[in-house]
Amino acid sequence: MTPYLEIVQTDGSAERYPLGGSEHMIVGRQPREGIALPGASELEAEHLRLTPRQDGCWLSVSQGARVPALVGGRHYPGGLLPWGSEIQLGSLWLRVTDGIPDGARTRSVGGAGMLAVLGLVGVGAWLFLSPTQEELPEMTSAQPPALFASGQPACPEADPAAAGPRAREAAEAARAKSERYPFAAQDGIRAVELYSLASRCFGAAGRDGDAERAGRDRAALVARIDEDYRTHRLKLERALEYGRTRQALLETRELLALVSHLDHPYTAWLRSVERRISLKTRPQK
Repeated sequence: MTPYLEIVQTDGSAERYPLGGSEHMIVGRQPREGIALPGASELEAEHLRLTPRQDGCWLSVSQGARVPALVGGRHYPGGLLPWGSEIQLGSLWLRVTDGIPDGARTRSVGGAGMLAVLGLVGVGAWLFLSPTQEELPEMTSAQPPALFASGQPACPEADPAAAGPRAREAAEAARAKSERYPFAAQDGIRAVELYSLASRCFGAAGRDGDAERAGRDRAALVARIDEDYRTHRLKLERALEYGRTRQALLETRELLALVSHLDHPYTAWLRSVERRISLKTRPQK
């Protein structure tokens, strides 16, 4: 058995790095020894440790890592992975294997084992291995956009007497729209904005407890929507990878419902994907 780590490229090919010859291999943005991925700026300097075993590869993730390891779309804190498992690190895809896949490109580890993998841009993986890749428009942005701005708007009411009613109105509207989020994604987006307004206006009215409560409600909703956003992106990627056009169409529409308020190249790309897939799945007369 010769175990390898594969780094999957956007065209579906993989560069392979042997895991044998040492007890473990460190993967990260800039490890002291191991495989360096300087193009993956979201990773920690030493992000993963891979240890080959007879029945699989032991994966350990650095404590406090901002980007989790995902296996099968789920958070994977560490453990023994069967050979052939795929690991997602942000925009990066890895595979641990004990065999040589057909057509894979290889790269040997030389010197102290420090390697630089360049050109790993985020959204290239959206289309890797897709049999419809040649028919889809190229992505023009390095990363999908954030759904929410980092800052929060100021309360438009300068008078504390007016700020209180404005805050209460915004909080009630936010709760109502957040309840409709499962049925209308943009209601969830709007609810986040309303919670921000409620928090600011409660603060302007001197009602700090209510302001804190509105802020917590906003944070919880943001976390929920962002998780859905990541999940739909992953599902779209996998649907395109395996040529599942109907599932890809569904996930594209779910994503469009979340980003339709954004004027961004990613939104335009999704609309193009939806149009192309709709044409492919339309019944022939």
